[in-house]
Amino acid sequence: MRNDWRMRSQGFCSIEEALKSSDNLAKVQPYLESLLRTLLSSERNLDVVDDKVRMLVNLVSRLPLENLEDRVGQIMTGLCRQGGPGSNNVAKALMQRLPTAAIVQRLLSDDFLHAKSSKFRENALQTVLFALMTFPSTYFDIKTLISRATEAALDRKKRVRHAALDVLAVLGQISSPKLVLDVVCAAVGTRPEGNHLITAVKARLARKQLPFIGPDGSVEYAIKVPSNRSSTVIMFGADVDWIEAGSGSASPTFNRPGRNKYPSFQVENSSFEDMRQIIWLNPWDRTVS
Repeated sequence: MRNDWRMRSQGFCSIEEALKSSDNLAKVQPYLESLLRTLLSSERNLDVVDDKVRMLVNLVSRLPLENLEDRVGQIMTGLCRQGGPGSNNVAKALMQRLPTAAIVQRLLSDDFLHAKSSKFRENALQTVLFALMTFPSTYFDIKTLISRATEAALDRKKRVRHAALDVLAVLGQISSPKLVLDVVCAAVGTRPEGNHLITAVKARLARKQLPFIGPDGSVEYAIKVPSNRSSTVIMFGADVDWIEAGSGSASPTFNRPGRNKYPSFQVENSSFEDMRQIIWLNPWDRTVS
């Protein structure tokens, strides 16, 4: 039963159909945490992935604002665990209901940028990239975002440095390179590694290249660096050197998915029966995974 993706898909579609009723939507709110936990869990089958992303977007779009505000932390944490275009599309729906700037600042808070998983930290920055290139620049506190992205660029992991430099490049485009450099210099000028980062940011801003946001919500970095899939350096410069000086592996830098629209949601999931028990039979279970 756990491997029967058709049952899982049918289960999600049945719940989605039921939730089209406002009465049913109101009835599910006491169990919202469990429902969201199930929808934000990882999944192997592509069709079920599509079902879950669609349900999340619809749920976020229709929930009363009070309920949605109460669950922002759970939703954003779950999305950053998964990452990818599916998460970005759900985040977009959330930012269309709640203040975009507040959600982006949450993504750049210590809770997200200091998370244990480097992939989680990168996913948070990718969602920031997606937001910056999707919503008007007037929505954001640019100086604060530059300061937080600078902190992220000091991360020890390659993948996080990579994402942070692209965030700074976008912030330089929607404000000015001078403003970005002024904030970066003030933040790291006295640190031992400060001069190296400042040089890297200057090199990144000089490229005048921005990340690519695909129609499916995917984010493709502008800087091409080696990943664990390639040993060939595609670009050279102080910005690439800064990324390469980090530890771990860099993320693939060319990824325009075809059929697999939401790859990061694909890992594993429980059966529909397990899901139904979580949502409906354990209303007192309030543990966020």
